[in-house]
Amino acid sequence: MSFDETDPPIAEHPRPRHATGGIEVSFGTQNNTLLNELLLFRSDFIRQMGWRPATRLNDIDHYDGTDATLHLGIRDLDSEQLFAGLRLTPIAEVQESLSWSMLASNPAMIDSARRHMIDGANTLARLNTVKEIGTGLLWDLTRLVNRLDSQADHARTLAGMLELFGVAHGIIRKRHSPHERLEIRWIFTTTEFLVFALKRVGVNVIVLADGHIRPEDNSKSYFCVVEPESNTDHILDPSNEYHFSARHLESGLAKSQMFSRSTAS
Repeated sequence: MSFDETDPPIAEHPRPRHATGGIEVSFGTQNNTLLNELLLFRSDFIRQMGWRPATRLNDIDHYDGTDATLHLGIRDLDSEQLFAGLRLTPIAEVQESLSWSMLASNPAMIDSARRHMIDGANTLARLNTVKEIGTGLLWDLTRLVNRLDSQADHARTLAGMLELFGVAHGIIRKRHSPHERLEIRWIFTTTEFLVFALKRVGVNVIVLADGHIRPEDNSKSYFCVVEPESNTDHILDPSNEYHFSARHLESGLAKSQMFSRSTAS
């Protein structure tokens, strides 16, 4: 798709752009170079997290062959090595997602997610009805990965994640009306570090369940949902003083306008 130049800019705050890394995007399988590097990068992350049985040798799944999937990675400007990445795939219902399938070995996490309520309404039921408002509003955020070695810079990792979120949301929100944008939801399973860090920088991460996905997991995982549009408004509101978050999220939103299906190859 192409961008509508008549659409008003997302943010009008005159903050300078700060380059955290070089971001690349693949719409489906357009950018094979990026996909191959992301595959190796996320396989290493999943191995270290203990999320995959030792008998499984690769991390390829059906999301990787889906044209509607967005793949994003961010590289170090000096070494050109990836240090964070994510993947977003539109889904019809939560229970059809890969994120949900990850909970299959922990019935307690499934039960917790099924019982979760927001403002007196069942959260899963609410998520599963957004398709009645419009298509492409519910997304499964998978392979939210980052460097886990001792040399990883946590501040840069968080900055990079915020920029990736900004690019991804900027691409997606352009496809929808202002009313529909408020209904966009991302579900995902992630680490304790990212849940804690994102909350600290102003992202309202709603945790539906937490626990060990498999008994041999190295650490707990968190099944979550976020509302990208409302979080964007909250972080970019100067009165909230999320300066670090606003700088990097806004940078990502600005960069998103460089990407379309015709430029992602």
